[in-house]
Amino acid sequence: MPRGSDDRPHYLALRDQIVSAIDLGKLPAGARLPSERQMQTDTGTARGTIREALSQLEAEGMIYRRDRSGWYVSPPPVAYDLTRWAAFMTYVVEQRQVPTTETLATESVAAPSTVADIFRRAPRHTAAPADASPLDRRAGGADRTDHGRSRARAGTGNA
Repeated sequence: MPRGSDDRPHYLALRDQIVSAIDLGKLPAGARLPSERQMQTDTGTARGTIREALSQLEAEGMIYRRDRSGWYVSPPPVAYDLTRWAAFMTYVVEQRQVPTTETLATESVAAPSTVADIFRRAPRHTAAPADASPLDRRAGGADRTDHGRSRARAGTGNA
């Protein structure tokens, strides 16, 4: 692996430069980092070295990648005190961040008979065809239950 002037790998020197820019506020939370190509032009560093530095920063939680958009500075982590009884969203707001939720996926499934009994619905034993549209699958959906996956996020509101 190529070494820098202080006998450290180049990717660590580049990583430290990016961390310094974040710490000094030159790259605030939510800011987009220059493209890999731009970093390569600006620093004269090989693309593989740049990717290694970015991977290191991502593993440390300093940056994150948006598909087809680039690398961005992560918001500061939420400090969570397990000895205090408070909701996650409360912690987020107290730390001057903006709580958000994002729906990752939804699907409609037949309600099990125990659940159908509780809600006084007839259980459905036939499934919608695999090629049916989501609206077709929900037609007559009184006996179906929607399941979804979502995640809560905290940020500065800049992204």
